Amino acid sequence: MDLVLADAEAQVWRASLDADGPAREALARALSDDERARADRFRFARDRHRFVAGRGILRVILARYLASSPPRIRLRYGPWGKPMLAPEPGAPDLRFNVSHADGLVLVAIARGREIGVDVERIAPERATAAMIARCLTHREGAALRRLPPEKQPAAFFRCWTRKEAVLKGRGEGLTLLPRSVEVSPDEDGPPAVVAIAGDAAEASRWSLRDLAPAVGYVGALAVDAP
Repeated sequence: MDLVLADAEAQVWRASLDADGPAREALARALSDDERARADRFRFARDRHRFVAGRGILRVILARYLASSPPRIRLRYGPWGKPMLAPEPGAPDLRFNVSHADGLVLVAIARGREIGVDVERIAPERATAAMIARCLTHREGAALRRLPPEKQPAAFFRCWTRKEAVLKGRGEGLTLLPRSVEVSPDEDGPPAVVAIAGDAAEASRWSLRDLAPAVGYVGALAVDAP
């Protein structure tokens, strides 16, 4: 069955990258020739299998929106490596973004609007004072330190995914420092983009939503104004 996406709608798909043998073989058949060649270059089997699963899942999802077959989906890449659909006459203007952490993958789809998604595993050992100072603005860091210590790791990664979703939506990934994007750090309030490189007007174009993709993980979705 083909999938339908309204102009003002964004949809997020969650899947596992750890497919079993038959499912992995089916996903491998969805890949393009260059993606199969890229998969063969992975040294470790788990990394190769997860790459195949991730690209196959993306192609299967896109094909259902485009009423096409997965291998026929043509992708191109932006200046900083963001994948996107190659233009096709008469095709809907779909935008997408992908993020994965361990064996979990999220695929976000929008129509006519840029979109970014990020997922991270909550890893307290990574939420160090040095990492917080490097990634968070002064205001974000101060808000984080006001929380009880046991809540700080999840709050840090929630803030991180909000920033990363915006950067990925803009097609920049980490070519800009995370501190260049300031987001609302309050875990009890609605997520919002406060400023991008000090520009509040640019920030106002983006809407944010927190995601809860799995136990022990946090995520965020960023969508540009239509």
